[in-house]
Amino acid sequence: MNEERLDMREVLINPAWALKITPIVARRKQVLPFTVIKDKLLVATPNPNNLSGLRSVEKTTGMSVQLELADEESFQEALQNIFGKGLQNPSLIRSESYGGLEESIELGNRILDSAILRRASDVHIDPDENSFLVRFRVAGIMEIFEELPNESFVSLINRFKVQGNMDISERRSPQDGHIRHTFKSNGLSVDIRTATIPTKHGEKMTLRFLGAKISNLSLESLGMIPSHLEIAKQNFNQPHGMILITGPTGSGKSTTLYAALKGLSDKEDSSIITIEDPVELDLPRVNQVQIDSEKITFPQALRSSLRHDPDVIMIGEIRDKETAEIAVTASMTGHLVLSTLHTNSAPSSIIRLINMGLEPYLISSVLRLAVAQRLVRKLCSKCHKPKALSKKEAVLLGDAKLEGSTAYHAKGCKYCDSRGFKGRIGLFEVLPLTNDILQILHPAITEVDLLNVMKKKSIPTLMDDGIKKIKAGLVSVEEVLRVANVR
Repeated sequence: MNEERLDMREVLINPAWALKITPIVARRKQVLPFTVIKDKLLVATPNPNNLSGLRSVEKTTGMSVQLELADEESFQEALQNIFGKGLQNPSLIRSESYGGLEESIELGNRILDSAILRRASDVHIDPDENSFLVRFRVAGIMEIFEELPNESFVSLINRFKVQGNMDISERRSPQDGHIRHTFKSNGLSVDIRTATIPTKHGEKMTLRFLGAKISNLSLESLGMIPSHLEIAKQNFNQPHGMILITGPTGSGKSTTLYAALKGLSDKEDSSIITIEDPVELDLPRVNQVQIDSEKITFPQALRSSLRHDPDVIMIGEIRDKETAEIAVTASMTGHLVLSTLHTNSAPSSIIRLINMGLEPYLISSVLRLAVAQRLVRKLCSKCHKPKALSKKEAVLLGDAKLEGSTAYHAKGCKYCDSRGFKGRIGLFEVLPLTNDILQILHPAITEVDLLNVMKKKSIPTLMDDGIKKIKAGLVSVEEVLRVANVR
């Protein structure tokens, strides 16, 4: 037995194991299974002589168990986070079958609560011939939560459809809906966007969690290096102009914009309007407009917002020439306009605007900053191990001189659920529109032209930022290569 007292606030608890026992057993026996390492189920308890509790978990799960001493205060906090304040929390108790209405409600709540505990961004329900998979997307990576028999599939999908005000009789056409789910252990309400699409074996459903904690959100929390952070802050505090955040879906663009808006709204001296589809996070003192394709489009909402004299306008995404032209006009007439584009790099955002039909002279007059970003998993600080970069890795990172440099790799431990990673951090490519770049803008400019200027001015690329974070022990080589090798 390890004598180390675990701080359960630092432990990534796997709900798939925690929920193998009932709240009654967890509280009365003071036990909490939280991960598996080398075929042993690790069970946290504040009592070093808790043999009775271990036997209960062993009997319930059929697993060989290992006791891990936990700090009393953090252990009780973990129990409350998972099972709530009461002795019972019906939504988290496992049943043997899920055929009827009550069972489907129970299963649906258990899946959503487990996803929240696992800090998942999405839940995927994928039908197959004889069963269906419930999978979570955690830190950008898909992982299996549970495989269930098909007998419970339709009732579960219908349960979520009813919650999302969707048509349960329509199974051949895609549908979208919205759920507000209350996490029973602490009363936290989260907004969930639901979507279905017909497949060969039934409807696939995806549930995306839109809520996030706004209290700790800031530009400083995103993982920018000091030079990037300084440039970002300078530009986000300009009275007018345009700032673009670029990257693929799921790269954290909206989070960056929300962090910037929170910083601006905290000053209480600006009028801020956002135009979003959908509104993903409630921002205090910010007027947020939800786009409805049948009633109001991005261009319509943007035109209307200008009549309300905002200081800052955030557009969820610039999707077409009309929206881009209105955004440019707004930024030329005394407004700070923030938006996103789906491009791979900061320079390619400029090319995208030109391809949309905007004149280079207009872009040069309003665009202040383009930021490309990706999200990568952070190495667990408790178990990451040093290694020397191989020649192949150095070449893949774009600099053969890096061979032999110290990097770190994921090992896996009880703190990170044996994954080797905890949380995520951003990689950034921050491109201020300096005179060197503005002077070369023309209709036929290419991304290579802009990259040459970046190289000449020593402006770090996504890969450069990744290499810095590899050397700092924050991320692994594999993670950087997975997301930053875009050219």
